[in-house]
Amino acid sequence: MADNDNKVVDLPDRQIVREEASLWVARLDSRENNPDVLNELQNWLNKSPTHREEFRRLSALWGEMDILDDLNYLDDSHNIAEQTTRYSNSRWLKRIGGIAALLLIAIASYLSTGPNKGLEQHATFHTNFGEVQTIALSDGSTLTLNTDTTVEVAMSGSERRLNLLKGEAHFAVAKDASRPFSVYAGHGLVRAVGTAFSVYLKKRDVEVIVSEGRVELMANPPPVSGGDSAQADASNPTLLKVIAAGDQAVMADDGLKRLEPISEIAINRKLSWRSGMLAFAGDPLSDVLEQVSRYTDVRVEITDAKIAALPVGGYFKVGELDGLLEALETTFGIRAEWVDEKHVRITQSS
Repeated sequence: MADNDNKVVDLPDRQIVREEASLWVARLDSRENNPDVLNELQNWLNKSPTHREEFRRLSALWGEMDILDDLNYLDDSHNIAEQTTRYSNSRWLKRIGGIAALLLIAIASYLSTGPNKGLEQHATFHTNFGEVQTIALSDGSTLTLNTDTTVEVAMSGSERRLNLLKGEAHFAVAKDASRPFSVYAGHGLVRAVGTAFSVYLKKRDVEVIVSEGRVELMANPPPVSGGDSAQADASNPTLLKVIAAGDQAVMADDGLKRLEPISEIAINRKLSWRSGMLAFAGDPLSDVLEQVSRYTDVRVEITDAKIAALPVGGYFKVGELDGLLEALETTFGIRAEWVDEKHVRITQSS
């Protein structure tokens, strides 16, 4: 005891460690495994036994056997960066398909634009229920579509216009000051030059989260559908607010509805769908089920207001409704009854 009298040990907050561990698992599964990243992971794991415990536990919950295989290389006696080659080789065959797909995208982009490569692009992209898709745009930007999302893209030599018709998308924008990057959604317009942000068209509201740089929030009718989707209403957009990284805003038909700061951890949690996960931290069960239901055509009904308000925290793979229902039954003692194959009713367990 005497040796420890002058030492203060900070016990880690398990909830924060759990959130950070889930993001590390997602980063590994997204193939982000260069030496610098893996050294960063090594330092994070060495912070406490809790860090290692949560990392291994969430890796197992992830349900991907290649992740579990990769974890076998995480040995305290070796530096993770020294294992990069072995780690990478274990996935090389799996990555060939992805590389080939990117090559096809690049070839298709070149053939469609000819000598104006990077300037002209007209296309519509769509994802089905439970599908998440990342698309390389002709200007070097990256578009990631969440489940059941449709985006029209219209780029020319003078402007870059996108119309989010439904759903949610994340935009990593290539810098080009001569061609502002404009995303129309509902009666809102989000404009940037080079930054990263997400836009979620939720009924009539437009939710915007900025993870890098700054964007302009503007009020303007959406582009006219049909024909040239790049043609917006003739009225001039009205600037509502300039927001920066760490801001979350909601625009309604009549203007800016809400603006509030959001932490980096919360941003990563809200955008975890890009890595195939859904993350929650004390969200009401009704909100959790609403988000999970976006990835399936099954309707989930809650019959009790008290059940709907239950705070839920955890990490779930997109589309795995059965796993979520099982976890709810085990943790909260509630009952999930399948009325039919497209309808689940949540009730208090007797």
